[in-house]
Amino acid sequence: MISKKIKLKGEEIKYILEKGLEATSKLFIARYNKNNRNSGGFCVIISRKISNKAVDRNKARRKIFEAIRLINKELESKDLNIVLIPKKLIVNKEFSEIKQDLEVLITKLTNKNG
Repeated sequence: MISKKIKLKGEEIKYILEKGLEATSKLFIARYNKNNRNSGGFCVIISRKISNKAVDRNKARRKIFEAIRLINKELESKDLNIVLIPKKLIVNKEFSEIKQDLEVLITKLTNKNG
């Protein structure tokens, strides 16, 4: 799991979903915005459209959180709040593919916001 200090709160998530910018990758849709803190925040929203089985959704969520935890060292100085919405393809993907795609997406986001 990721630490509590980088998890987004409910009102932050709602604001980002309504007013945030959007970027996509092969496995994710990311809604994001800049924040005033010196660290980034994350949230993962996995819809039932991904899979009807809670086991599959939870397994995907755990893989995403682990990838975020490993990547977070690079993001500690970034000031982005990111809401990740996985696509259906994520259910059948290995952890290494998820981590690589997430790294590409985060790099794209950080380059946009320089």
